[in-house]
Amino acid sequence: MQNIIEICEDKNGFDIELSPFKKIVLKLFYGLELDDINIIEIADEGNGFLLHSTEKEAAKYLQEKGFLSCCESNKEKTRLFLNASRQAGKSFLGAVIVAYELYKVLNISNPCLYYNLPQGSKISFTMIGSSLNQSQHNMANVAKIIRKNKFLQSKIIGYTVDKITFTSDSDITKPTIELICGSINSLRGINSICVYIDEIEFISGDPYSCLAPSTNGFSGDGKVICFSTPGIHSFFSRFEKETDENLLSIKAGLLMMNPPTFKQG
Repeated sequence: MQNIIEICEDKNGFDIELSPFKKIVLKLFYGLELDDINIIEIADEGNGFLLHSTEKEAAKYLQEKGFLSCCESNKEKTRLFLNASRQAGKSFLGAVIVAYELYKVLNISNPCLYYNLPQGSKISFTMIGSSLNQSQHNMANVAKIIRKNKFLQSKIIGYTVDKITFTSDSDITKPTIELICGSINSLRGINSICVYIDEIEFISGDPYSCLAPSTNGFSGDGKVICFSTPGIHSFFSRFEKETDENLLSIKAGLLMMNPPTFKQG
């Protein structure tokens, strides 16, 4: 099975060009080795200059400056928090991660057996945003990536604006895996292996506490992704001093995340 960088860069995979910063983020999140040979460029908007270094050197610098919570890619993490400017490509990055998590689960011949769930149990990939329209837009971004990959396309057996259903090899006739979007109340209590909360700083209530626990029953494979521009609910400040090795926390500006020389997939 391909790792997330390999499938993004594969013309028959997701066929996506990643900016240097996003590639570092994905490598840190998935425990992949950072390159220490090739020189990359990353904009440090706060200090007003362009960083020229290897991925490994850049990660160390970005951690020292407070942009990354860690700079070592020693293990795959389960939580990713990203606080970034508007138009920085947050939603696109979230779609890439959700699509890859789908790819991982659908490569398991019998996901229910693998995760010790009753056969036929639903395994959900849950997406919410600050509005239903935003949630549906984010799901459409995932669908755009899925359409590039023949393997993922072959697993789809149902498609609406707020749900895509998939089947695994173990259950050809009944959908056991679903990508769904909606609100906190409509998705509360669902058995989710991946929860993606976009613009969490602008969602009333506490979507993280409501939805994150649903990922606990997947043998450490559950993922919680929380992205937002700076907002009113101070979500990220709750975790500023947390040192959990399973959490990657990021602060980033527009040019750092999405330089003009790179186009989203």
